[in-house]
Amino acid sequence: MEELLKLLDELKIEYKLYFHHHMETMEDSIEFNAKLNCVVCKNCFVKAKKGNQFYMILMPHTKRFVSKEFVNLGFPKCEFAKIEDTKRLLNIECGITPLALMFDQNNEVQIIIDDEYKNLDYMCMHPLRDDATVHINFKDFLNKFLPYVHHEPIFLKISGQ
Repeated sequence: MEELLKLLDELKIEYKLYFHHHMETMEDSIEFNAKLNCVVCKNCFVKAKKGNQFYMILMPHTKRFVSKEFVNLGFPKCEFAKIEDTKRLLNIECGITPLALMFDQNNEVQIIIDDEYKNLDYMCMHPLRDDATVHINFKDFLNKFLPYVHHEPIFLKISGQ
């Protein structure tokens, strides 16, 4: 986490750090983020069933990942990535966070963000561990962090149906 916070500071990205109990469920996250007046984001890490393309999908917690929908949007059929892939590509073992893209040195992961988040001011994200949260300026995340780690997001209208 220290490496990430140092990077956020170097990039002059506005954030606040909060420590809390281990978040085991989406309900835990919803309750905590409500106290911060922060949107709850579901982060899905999926892999193409054929090939080695990985996707990190950020969408509202009220939606679900539907592989068929992504196929209809022009992406390959996907399944949830294995923990071994999460460790290898993102250097994390629990909790998917877009901040872990700093470890995807070979750009094997494409980040996809739901259109609903295009004009978001702030978002809460785990800083590489699930007993802490950073309340981060989302425009800084898009315009400073992602370019620094060489990831360009794709915005999609996701129905979750």
